[in-house]
Amino acid sequence: MNKVLILLSMICFFSCGLNKKNIVNSSSEQLNLSELVENINKNTPSPSWTSIKGKINIKSENQKITLNTNIKIKKDSIIWVSVSLPIIGELFRGVITQDSIYYLDRKKSSYFQADHSYLNKYFISDSYFDLVNKIISSSTIFNDDINYKLSSGRHIIFSESSKYVIDPFSFLVNEYSLISSNKDSLKINYINHNLVDGYIYPKKINLSLKLEEEYNISLSYNKISLNKPQEFSFIIPKNYEKKP
Repeated sequence: MNKVLILLSMICFFSCGLNKKNIVNSSSEQLNLSELVENINKNTPSPSWTSIKGKINIKSENQKITLNTNIKIKKDSIIWVSVSLPIIGELFRGVITQDSIYYLDRKKSSYFQADHSYLNKYFISDSYFDLVNKIISSSTIFNDDINYKLSSGRHIIFSESSKYVIDPFSFLVNEYSLISSNKDSLKINYINHNLVDGYIYPKKINLSLKLEEEYNISLSYNKISLNKPQEFSFIIPKNYEKKP
């Protein structure tokens, strides 16, 4: 479950802030790739500060659990996430910086620290922090080795390890998939969108995550606060044991 929670924090970050809304020409016809990427990137950058509170439902073959989540982001600097259970309190707290990942396990009184290469065991990316911020800021999120096709009126951008399904009217990413060389996979579906202070956020996100076993996860956002400075508390207690 710990691996799932660490990866889940990354998923939360992917979905935190999508784009500020601009009116663009819809197209269910074939475009050239540069035109499509330009339309996707017409949306303006994300807020400098983001705070989101919501609920996470996780289902696997052996368990079902509902968690509360609190996510804070300072653009291009730090991503902070806390996951808790009602009454019991915080289960874990994680931080991602430009070069490191930190994780506190409250239940086991332990902590974990690694660089970004840790997550490459699952899904390859030069920098997860940069990837997250590219998605949040609506800048180009695609590598050079990508392909494009039109399928059932939807724009599909894909590579050997990833796929994006683009809405032909809003040019938002409706679906995002990753497949690793180990056949681990992650699929994210954005369900409905809500306009918050001029920015578009999904109301609900459904995820399918396959590692050693399969997890079905849903995220629902209850409260979103934008452009308000946040505090990021992350203190490792002296009695916590460091995990490899």
